[in-house]
Amino acid sequence: LTAFYFERVSLVGLPATLLVLPALPFVLISQAATALVGLVNTGLVQPLSWAAWVFTNYVINVVDIFSRLPGASYETRGIGQPLVWVYYGLLILALVLGLGHQINRRVPVRMPDIAHTLSVRTREGAMLLVLIAANAAAVLMWTAAFSQPDDRLHVYFIDVGQGEAIFIETPGGQQILVDGGPDPSAVLGFLGDKMPFRDRTIELVVLTHAHNDHINGLTEVLRRYNVERILERQTDSESPAYYAWRSAVLNEGASITQAQSGQIIGFDDGVYIQVLNPHERLLRGTASDVDNASVVLLLTYGERTVLLAGDMFEESERRLLAADTPLDSDVLKVSHHGSRHATTSEFLNRVSPAVAVISAGTDNRYGHPHQDTLDRLVSDDLPTLVYLTSENGTLEMVTDGETMKLIAER
Repeated sequence: LTAFYFERVSLVGLPATLLVLPALPFVLISQAATALVGLVNTGLVQPLSWAAWVFTNYVINVVDIFSRLPGASYETRGIGQPLVWVYYGLLILALVLGLGHQINRRVPVRMPDIAHTLSVRTREGAMLLVLIAANAAAVLMWTAAFSQPDDRLHVYFIDVGQGEAIFIETPGGQQILVDGGPDPSAVLGFLGDKMPFRDRTIELVVLTHAHNDHINGLTEVLRRYNVERILERQTDSESPAYYAWRSAVLNEGASITQAQSGQIIGFDDGVYIQVLNPHERLLRGTASDVDNASVVLLLTYGERTVLLAGDMFEESERRLLAADTPLDSDVLKVSHHGSRHATTSEFLNRVSPAVAVISAGTDNRYGHPHQDTLDRLVSDDLPTLVYLTSENGTLEMVTDGETMKLIAER
């Protein structure tokens, strides 16, 4: 059935199962305990959640290692239903014949030595616990080793569907989260994978503007993580999502900065962020005042720059151009998911990006990205490489301040 429905059979399933099976009871018990205790006391739940993470991560890593082996699976395309019926028919026939053979045999029965059996099982249980503890310790050590800063800047454009979330890790290991997407589970799952389990602190959280596809996940991040500093531009939005955000901000106790063009945030490892938008006086009467109040950031490390354009419309772009704002960037996070209301030709000529990233959901109802925007990005005058999270998944830009590469999930 596996070969028929999935058209692929694992050739390493048995050894992988033998290694993960002993840990599965501990996965179930630790996760259940975490869930139950978390309902009663959130302070006591952290040690339990660490245990659940260790056992679960062990299982995931074992499966991942085996899946990467050469010849780990075999494609079985072309298997039809007749072959499935023949296979299971022969299997049932073999079982019937085997049972009949066992029934006809006279097997002498002896009373078991209960004391000996218990002794053997006790030793086996102790060895199993030692094995699991050793594997868990190995997982912790390797995870800690791989999560150490590597002296490079990492910028992740997270695939959160029709929304936006960007995670930045500086060479010194400081973390910045810009927006959180529409669904908390997407951004929380990403942070759980990328941040070390012992690290529950995010140095800077940025809310670009108060729309649900940027704010929903970010509100839940404030509840789950310790956030040291928040950068936003407070507006008069009356949406339920924005009220939830404001409540979470007040409960967080983080240092809050109201974004304004000209601000610079520096980090000890040579990374700095310059706020380009909004200005002190917000634009009014535009196609979207909330979008035009987006916090726009220019991220710089060494010779490399990334422009995070939020969701600003062409009105804000014209304002930046008129102020002769430095916009030249290697990577452009395209504004407003690639809609036709932003990313004008004049703006693109000033930015002159080598790479453009568009965060949009597959088959979204807005038609993002718009074909006109894509045409401007890949014109003869500006041959930009364009990546979409809807097609390429999460995208990672890595740079040492001089060289740069982009890694696509798919």
